[in-house]
Amino acid sequence: MSSPPPSNILETVKKRGAFLRCLSEGIDDKRDIEDELNVSRSTVNRAFCELEEMGILQDDHGNYDLTLHGKLAYQRYQDLTGAYNHLSEAMELSVHLPADTRIDMRLLEGGEVSLSERQTPQGPFERIKRGGELC
Repeated sequence: MSSPPPSNILETVKKRGAFLRCLSEGIDDKRDIEDELNVSRSTVNRAFCELEEMGILQDDHGNYDLTLHGKLAYQRYQDLTGAYNHLSEAMELSVHLPADTRIDMRLLEGGEVSLSERQTPQGPFERIKRGGELC
């Protein structure tokens, strides 16, 4: 089997992400996936065919599972979308930094951006001192 171009794999993983999530969570019955995603049987069949053609899904006599390639592709996609979510959450802060600022993306993982209000720059520190959470 020849390997599809990376852009095709990325597009397929993006398009079929909900199906990949179900499969990675152990939901491998087509009817269960129909119910979980509230889609038609033909949509599930098309998705499975496309995933099989890309080498992401394997059918073993009606038992469906992600291939190693599929698991790795889906995990990398999850990592990528997670990084974009972190970046999006930090946008309010990052727009104020110079374009050549070097930031390790790990800094944004699991963090919260808290901007002080102009008139009360000490506000976040006051909330911390009071034991409150930052918004």
